Amino acid sequence: MKNFRLIQNISLFLIFTIFSIFFNQMAYAWKEVNCSNLKLSFKNNQYETYRCTVQPSTNSNSEFLEIDNFNGNPYEGIYIQHDYFTASNLYWTNDWAYQTLKNDNLKDLIQRYQLGTEVQLDYDSTKLKGFGSHYKKYETNLGKGFVIARQDRSSIFSLGYFTDNPKKVIDEQLIRDIYSSINIPGIIKATYSNNNLKNENIKSPSSSKDDSQSENFLDFCKNSNLGDLSKDVAELCIEKLNKK
Repeated sequence: MKNFRLIQNISLFLIFTIFSIFFNQMAYAWKEVNCSNLKLSFKNNQYETYRCTVQPSTNSNSEFLEIDNFNGNPYEGIYIQHDYFTASNLYWTNDWAYQTLKNDNLKDLIQRYQLGTEVQLDYDSTKLKGFGSHYKKYETNLGKGFVIARQDRSSIFSLGYFTDNPKKVIDEQLIRDIYSSINIPGIIKATYSNNNLKNENIKSPSSSKDDSQSENFLDFCKNSNLGDLSKDVAELCIEKLNKK
């Protein structure tokens, strides 16, 4: 009888432990959320943030943005991950940004996102002047891109970029434009601006039957973040894009 109770107690303990592990994993799993609920945002009307997920834990939060060029062709894709402590007395002690840009870790990243077979990868990282961050460029049989990382006392984030356009030039200006689109209050302020697009000079297709104006409006819609537009203009853009 005692042995039976011992076995029964052990069984109950194991069941409790398994359920505890299961619910803890569920609690800390990535969850899709409204992008406006995040601290992290991407301010660039050349791209669209189409999915945002979070992974909260006891003393820290993780945020993840998935971004593309409105499913354009050639394709451009961007991801940004931001991890930060919610407790004021905690801070990062190891050089996380340096570890992120190690070649072995970048190879794992390329494989995880199925970006192709590694062809070329920068051996040393390059400092992005004026931003306190370092990046490495890479090329695969499917495309090319770069990864950039930054670490502060209580906040770390990385940005990865990939395109399948063989003619795209991955230079410092492109990296600056994309990196300067990141906005995290108290950490980094987005400074990117596209001076080539003047929203007030773009006419709605309903205001003129001229084909060139219609095409200008279509380009404007493709290059705008619909969430930043007024409701009426966003609806016109959606209607126009659905007809193409």
